[in-house]
Amino acid sequence: MKTIDNPTDRIRLMERSLLVFVTGIMSLMPGVGLLLACFTCRAGFTVWRQSRKQWNPSKKYALAGFYLAVFSVPWQFCLGILAALFLSSL
Repeated sequence: MKTIDNPTDRIRLMERSLLVFVTGIMSLMPGVGLLLACFTCRAGFTVWRQSRKQWNPSKKYALAGFYLAVFSVPWQFCLGILAALFLSSL
């Protein structure tokens, strides 16, 4: 595996980790959350793959964002079912 020696690449990796966290939080929103969850899972896996066995101070944020995205998928389906039940009762 290639190590990241360039400081610019390390900064980009930290920025991607924070992007995963922010999109993980945004994936909890109804509607567009499923698209954001897919993006977050893919980006989170990429960050994990690139920062394996290397120091990344924002790795915890990337993991938290990934877990939020994984949690948001069943959350989106539950909200969809509740919305369908509510609309069918009208």
